[in-house]
Amino acid sequence: MSALTWSLVVCTYRRERVLPRCVRCALGSTRPPREVIVVDASPDWQRTRDAVLSEFTPDHPQVRFEYVQARRASLTAQRNQGLELCTADVAFMLDDDSLLFADSAERIMEVYEADVNRRIVALTPVFVVEVPDANVNPPAAGGEPTQGRAGADESRASPLRKLLRRLLWSDLQLLSYRGTASIARGGGPSPPYGAAELVKRFNLILVPFSTGSATFRTEVVRHARFEEMLERYAAGEDWDISERIKPLGLIAFCPGARQCHLEAPGGRLSVEAVHFLRYLNFMSLHVLHSTDVKRSRRLYRQFLWRRVISEALADLSKRRWGMPRARGTWRALRMLPAMFARSAREMREWYPQFQRKVIDADRLPNAAGRPRAF
Repeated sequence: MSALTWSLVVCTYRRERVLPRCVRCALGSTRPPREVIVVDASPDWQRTRDAVLSEFTPDHPQVRFEYVQARRASLTAQRNQGLELCTADVAFMLDDDSLLFADSAERIMEVYEADVNRRIVALTPVFVVEVPDANVNPPAAGGEPTQGRAGADESRASPLRKLLRRLLWSDLQLLSYRGTASIARGGGPSPPYGAAELVKRFNLILVPFSTGSATFRTEVVRHARFEEMLERYAAGEDWDISERIKPLGLIAFCPGARQCHLEAPGGRLSVEAVHFLRYLNFMSLHVLHSTDVKRSRRLYRQFLWRRVISEALADLSKRRWGMPRARGTWRALRMLPAMFARSAREMREWYPQFQRKVIDADRLPNAAGRPRAF
């Protein structure tokens, strides 16, 4: 069997400072990509394109570069546009502020190649706080982030914290389209017959959902397509695509591969607007894809009541006295009846315009961290 190939597919918006770091780290892989595809929704995208191509193409003649203007400023639409240009077997659909370590692509591709029965459809490099390019980008270099963000190890949490997280459904994001089974806490599914050896060999961690900075078998994710109803701030797009491709195979974290997610600034919304849109997105996706919309409405009512409390506790822990996370979640809860009253067709027509209205109304910075009323 011939070796599989991989492509770096990056969607970007106003991230001209950190984007070259993402590309540079990928090109520095011990197993370089076949191609680098960038879909840029920035107003001055040509200037960033010229800078990126002039820096990287001379030293990487074996790599095909595609740097194109986004048809529209939407993460999901940009992802689909990038997939249309992708010619490799595996698409590394990384965030523009995610940095691969030198051996990460090699570790990921080893798993895909060993998976001759194509049981794995998505693999995510684990997140670490260390940056892979510390020697190239020292702390003094333009004030760029010097470490990334990795989730806290909840396995070491106190019994009280674990109980609260369970009661408040704090480990959940997008509820399953197929029923109540996946709302219980826990990891991913047990490996099917023939895949257990692969999972054990590479120490894979099976999970129900991928993250937004993950790798996919190109033909699987291109066929499923990311949900383009979501506008620029497309929270939930990773959970949605996972829900729709996991009947086709396994989704896992690959501990042998690492990435650093910087969460660099640029084009961000206020905290309240982020949480408002996040939970509206989840409900809108259920209107489109749930196998039982009435059940989804009932579950999301329970879910959002718990989340109002959970987000309020998170606000207080960070001394955000304006309670932006809780306020955004509460606003989403208040809109639940109107969201689930719409048909899938009506949602597709109405929700993109509503998202744009929220995004346009949002003001940053803002002393209260809240979007303007609309």
